[in-house]
Amino acid sequence: MKFRVQPCTDTTTEGRLARAIEFFDSAEDEREQHPERANAWVTHYILAGIAAADAVCCQALGQHAQGDNHLQAVSLLWSVQPDGPELSIALGVLLGMKTKAAYGERPVSAEDRTGRRAARSSSWTPPASGPDTRRPTGQGSRAPGRGM
Repeated sequence: MKFRVQPCTDTTTEGRLARAIEFFDSAEDEREQHPERANAWVTHYILAGIAAADAVCCQALGQHAQGDNHLQAVSLLWSVQPDGPELSIALGVLLGMKTKAAYGERPVSAEDRTGRRAARSSSWTPPASGPDTRRPTGQGSRAPGRGM
């Protein structure tokens, strides 16, 4: 699979982490205030996961996946050491819920929200070999203000 990647600067890393926190906090607030609006807050959790994956890849690899195919981000995340495979699987589960939560005509069920159905139906499998993840020198080398 050909990967489109974007080199990360400190600003990129901090911005993606800020978006992850923003979407996560929004999801938490929505879930508490409007539990019946599951599709909205699940979508915000998914967006938080995508942004967090970008931030992790920026920090660890100096680059993040770019493009409409979020499965590329899953594969790139797999190459992060030491927790990339575990994080990659979690992102794959989140992405398995994205279409239903964001565009589906029915509410996301409790089973969907726990990831059981998404994990069973996910078409994503771990990459046989990952992308070239050599870190560009001098970019994305600092940890942003909030830990990952």
